[in-house]
Amino acid sequence: MLLLLLLAGCVPETEPLDPACTDACEVLVTTCAVEAFPDVGSCQSGCRYALQEGADMPSYARCVELAACDPFALVACEHDFGLD
Repeated sequence: MLLLLLLAGCVPETEPLDPACTDACEVLVTTCAVEAFPDVGSCQSGCRYALQEGADMPSYARCVELAACDPFALVACEHDFGLD
């Protein structure tokens, strides 16, 4: 999902951002500094795309928080709740 989120920069930002996206992006960009997201906006665009495609973002956001920046745990979150 990280790759899909990164590539989803062209998703329209007309709807309010889901709180789960805000939570996940805060952890991924600010706390963990995941290189796939150069800034919060790129993460948020990807999250909007993931939501449109049916990803379970509330569960993903919680998983990302619990992963505590562990790269292997973050990949597991992608697999379990993302668009993997």
